[in-house]
Amino acid sequence: MTSNTDTLLEERRAALNAVLESKEFARAPALAKLLKYLCEKTFEGRVHEIKEFSIATEVYGRSQTFGDRRDSVVRVEVSRLRKRLRNYYADEGRITPFVS
Repeated sequence: MTSNTDTLLEERRAALNAVLESKEFARAPALAKLLKYLCEKTFEGRVHEIKEFSIATEVYGRSQTFGDRRDSVVRVEVSRLRKRLRNYYADEGRITPFVS
């Protein structure tokens, strides 16, 4: 028997997979990787680990000397991710249930 928590996690992973398999994200593998990273950290209850530095080093391969004042890659890519998600839910994902 699965618990409500397990069911919710399965629903969230299914929703993530639907987004990742969409046309909107098939053309943007770097943004898909960012979205998956953010969601997996959240699913694992490790939201506190989501920081600009960790995204830069773990997702974008920046060095441990990454400085957010010199390199805006994370802010730019998160902005692009938000735009792609808006596009997805306005078009291809408009009938996809949103799982919070």
